[in-house]
Amino acid sequence: MVAWIIAGLVVLVFLYFAYRTFGGAASRPVDPLQVLMSATVTAEAALPWLNSAHTLSSQQDQSTVESASIRRRLEGNAQQLQILEPASLDESLEAAHAVLVVTLDELTWAVRMTASRGYADAPGMQAAVRQLAEHAQECVNEARALLRSARSEEIGSPA
Repeated sequence: MVAWIIAGLVVLVFLYFAYRTFGGAASRPVDPLQVLMSATVTAEAALPWLNSAHTLSSQQDQSTVESASIRRRLEGNAQQLQILEPASLDESLEAAHAVLVVTLDELTWAVRMTASRGYADAPGMQAAVRQLAEHAQECVNEARALLRSARSEEIGSPA
């Protein structure tokens, strides 16, 4: 009987530590400005690669590896943006959030298109990627301006 009680206590201690390890809340709150800046930097980094994707299509193996890496970074930042609650952000951060969600989605689709087999021989796909990249560049510029104004408001506000 004592063995069952000890085994039960060991299981309870194990479950307690498992819950604390895997089920606990995040140790630090997420800084929305930092997440939005990170998404902007990632989007800016993807744009030059997309603009040169038509020349990389001849080097299919290297292009595929690079596109997978860029796509993972874009999708990771998109997931980070999903964690943020737009209603809790101020106006300029909320607007930057909306613009960056669209930007990362467009860039992800553009990178996927460049990785497809028929991209090198499909002028329609190449035009679509160019248009997505151009619109994404406009969105990144808009997000930069919004984040700059949010940062200046944050610095100027008494805390």
